[in-house]
Amino acid sequence: MNASQISKDLIEWIENIERKAEIHSIFKSTINIISEDGKFIPIVINNKPMSPFSIKLDKILDFNEINIAIGEKIIFKDKYLQGENIRIKYDQAKLWDNKVDLKNKIDSLINVIIKLDIVKEYILSQGNKDGIYGLMQFIPYDLCEEVKNNLDPTHLFIKERFIKFINAFEHSNLEDINELSRKIIGFGPGLTPSMDDFISGIMIANIYVTHMLNSNIENSYKLNAEIVRDIENKTTRVSEEMLKQASIGESNEDIRSLIISIVNKDNHSLDQLLKRVISFGHSSGTDILCGIYIGCKILINKHEEK
Repeated sequence: MNASQISKDLIEWIENIERKAEIHSIFKSTINIISEDGKFIPIVINNKPMSPFSIKLDKILDFNEINIAIGEKIIFKDKYLQGENIRIKYDQAKLWDNKVDLKNKIDSLINVIIKLDIVKEYILSQGNKDGIYGLMQFIPYDLCEEVKNNLDPTHLFIKERFIKFINAFEHSNLEDINELSRKIIGFGPGLTPSMDDFISGIMIANIYVTHMLNSNIENSYKLNAEIVRDIENKTTRVSEEMLKQASIGESNEDIRSLIISIVNKDNHSLDQLLKRVISFGHSSGTDILCGIYIGCKILINKHEEK
């Protein structure tokens, strides 16, 4: 098999060193590999977005239908990775840069607010209600008034913890947000639990919107770092990696393109990106969009109150 793209950080990690790893999990469109030094490396098919430390194949296939197994040993070389039953060449693959992109032209605040209204209406009309959607009514950003009388019992179980976490985020409470995040991380359905998807969205918004507002971005990085401190073994490994990446503003290419489309002047692809992101998983896309929307609204409201 051949790769069409490979993440720049993965190539830099290999850099003339033979790296050993093994297959951690196998899904229809993704293989997750973990190296001996703990790197989490997704291999995705051609129609899936790139993400940090990932490889994209040049074709579409079903990984469940090829002869590979969890625990299979993998070696990364300069030009290819090799397992007992899999070989992927990446020496001709295009490099994908996963770093935070803050170089584009910032849009006006009024236009960003208009675009956030589009995001809200898209969540309301197209969103999946099976994740943490119902909890949005407990925070004052009018995202889901219509579900007030139709709450899942699990929402009530987590409600107070969730509200306290949001309050800590709103007030940039470095002292309490770590403990509060640990009480909600891992909650909800999904390979990446719904609450983790939401928190990832809010952390990504924290980086990009803080930059847009020309505020102190170091404070945003510090707050995000506190959110993900001590999350090891608190959730799934896939989700843990997603949260750590989001804390430094990194994400897959569709989520990054979406937040850039919201805060920057070039927003011609907003509708298409909303469609892509909301399609993630069962409710993952909706939960991520809720996090991005709420994070953006919190930061903009704080800015306007100054």
